[in-house]
Amino acid sequence: MKKIKLFLSLMFLATFLMQSCIKDEVVELTNQGSVFVKINDGPTKALYYEPFSTVKKVVLFNIRRDVNSAAELAKSATVTVQEAPALLTSYNTDNDESFEPLPTSIFSLVTDPSIVKSGDKYTITFAANEFSKNFEISLDGSKWDLSKKFGVAYKISEAAGSKITSAQKNIVTLISLKNKYDGVYLLTGAHNRVPYNFPYKTIVYMMTAGANSVIYYWADAGAYGHPIGIGPDPENDLNWYGPGIAPVVEFNPETNEVARVFNNPPNATPITKYTGSIANSNKYDPATKKMFITWNYNNNPLRVFVDTLTYIKPRQ
Repeated sequence: MKKIKLFLSLMFLATFLMQSCIKDEVVELTNQGSVFVKINDGPTKALYYEPFSTVKKVVLFNIRRDVNSAAELAKSATVTVQEAPALLTSYNTDNDESFEPLPTSIFSLVTDPSIVKSGDKYTITFAANEFSKNFEISLDGSKWDLSKKFGVAYKISEAAGSKITSAQKNIVTLISLKNKYDGVYLLTGAHNRVPYNFPYKTIVYMMTAGANSVIYYWADAGAYGHPIGIGPDPENDLNWYGPGIAPVVEFNPETNEVARVFNNPPNATPITKYTGSIANSNKYDPATKKMFITWNYNNNPLRVFVDTLTYIKPRQ
């Protein structure tokens, strides 16, 4: 099942890339001699940081002008960027996410005389021979609520004498702090519900959901949730119950034992930590960065998942 899904996805991606290349060629051919401005790292940028209590400089995005000659580059130019909170709302809706607007109380714009703020707009001046500029803030980690995820959104609203690259005129920058349990893991285990009682082996992200909690994010599904095995091949015979079964694991920070497991959202199908006869140790081992988690749903001993998660690397 997984191989079929992957094959179809690759065919779609190849078609999309081909169409994108054709579109870019048409744009270049019909706009030769034009000067373009764009947000270089849009339309979405994700930043993950270890918890910090200092003030950190953060580049929210980079804005660039692509000129057609050295003479054009030798001119100064201005670009206006505007706050666009509706883009963050749309991102949350489209991706079933819950990023909140970054509070003004925990950041400030890095002082740069070439960036002038007026209301919700920022006029950015490129000096002669300058083609790229960072839009940077100072972020106060001591004021961050670790249970929350924040985001900011901007759009290019004006670019005198230049064309705005339509595919890169907006950006949503997402900023999250990570607790010590956060990371990319190899998940192995099994579910005891017949006929889904086959082993599974796949990559999951354990993503910070609170000061001492993480939520399963199944990379192959591209959503919060947990796989099930539906056949003898643990890496390819996989499915899931959907995003309605999305376990959140909370650890005791002193003992690293699993304190509880619950569903996201908490008013969905009940999920609880399981301690019956087939349970593992239900703990995090900081020396090996391994997690051992056993949980079930609907308080049913025939609906148990026994998981071992082996740390691979940090989330990027």
